[in-house]
Amino acid sequence: MAAGRLRPVACLCELTSTTGVARRPQISPGAIVPYRPAGTIGSMLRDVLDAFLPRNCAGCGSAGVGLCEACGHRFVGEAALPLPAEAITPTPPAAPVAGAASTTATVTVTTTGRYAATTRALLLAYKERGRRDLAPVLGDRLAMAIRFAAAAAPSDCRPLLVVGVPASPGALRRRGFDHVAELVRAAPGVPAPSRVLRWRRRVADQTALDASARAANVAGALVVRQRWRRSAEGFGRPPGVLLVDDVVTTGATLREAGRACRAAGFPVVGAVAVAGTPFLRRARVPAL
Repeated sequence: MAAGRLRPVACLCELTSTTGVARRPQISPGAIVPYRPAGTIGSMLRDVLDAFLPRNCAGCGSAGVGLCEACGHRFVGEAALPLPAEAITPTPPAAPVAGAASTTATVTVTTTGRYAATTRALLLAYKERGRRDLAPVLGDRLAMAIRFAAAAAPSDCRPLLVVGVPASPGALRRRGFDHVAELVRAAPGVPAPSRVLRWRRRVADQTALDASARAANVAGALVVRQRWRRSAEGFGRPPGVLLVDDVVTTGATLREAGRACRAAGFPVVGAVAVAGTPFLRRARVPAL
């Protein structure tokens, strides 16, 4: 490998057990401590705000606690074991989109359960209401999915890069943080996310869009960063990519992320998310 080339930040082989069986995260709901980076102005400000404006439970709204014991137990109980893994082909855009390569490749997505009930409440609070103290709790579930997916990755695609779907510039400004990258960093025993992808054009908020409109919205919008494109040439065999998102609905964003990675020479071995919606559809074609 030429000097200056990037190397995989870590090998996910170390994260998998000999059996490949995922285990339910060991969370003690009553002892959940809000995430506070030590020694920062932000952490001190949060301490002051918590003293005068205590947080309510992100699950049920009970006063005085970030996550009550009952909701913590419900969140843990909602984790599906064995983890659901589906080979999905997201709905393609109704018309060709300039700059987007045509592809029918599928991505095997592993989630830890449905996007509903307490899981949905915690993810929304974390992502849309700034409840970053929930990152370690959600990160435990994400780590479970990553271990499960890594165990199924082909041996010739290792080591693996953990690649989070980046927040769009608009979402980043609105929320003030990259929610997927922070979830990966909070996942115990998981390598830091590799900043492989970036948005090369603006995309609309996906919330109100149907499956076809979502696919058209993101088609051709992601690209591998130039330094990673150069680095791919330095690998005798490029490492496999494990894509990460918080929630998968129609799968349009993950499909676009996979397209961008494959176009740069990185094989995509799968994708993981904390939760998935019922809109995932099983495909009859081989998964990547």
